[in-house]
Amino acid sequence: MQQRAYAKNGFATLFSLIILMVIAVSVFSSILLTNIDGLKGVEAMRNGIVAKNLATSCAEIAINKLKIADTYSGNETINFTEGSCYIQTISGSGNTNRLLRVTGTSENAIKKIEINVLVINPTTNISYWIEKDF
Repeated sequence: MQQRAYAKNGFATLFSLIILMVIAVSVFSSILLTNIDGLKGVEAMRNGIVAKNLATSCAEIAINKLKIADTYSGNETINFTEGSCYIQTISGSGNTNRLLRVTGTSENAIKKIEINVLVINPTTNISYWIEKDF
């Protein structure tokens, strides 16, 4: 009879230990999945920042090319280590009223910038510089 009492106590202890292990694994899994989702969000945010920086770089490149030659028409892709940017065909002609549209891409993030340049040379005068998410 004493052996049955020990067997019941051993079974209760083993059962309690299994329940505690299941709870611990559940908590650990929840923490791990939360961190993975957080990392995905951080990566998406990083890609968005990189895409914006690439678009800004393309815009500055396009403005500099216009300063060198106001006949520059755009329609050019520039590749970088972190992604690429595309300068669309620049509308307008000559030294005034030029509309630039550029797109920066990094992974799945895309950022667009539209710039209205009132005067290119001798001093560049920009009417507006609008950043857009896509």
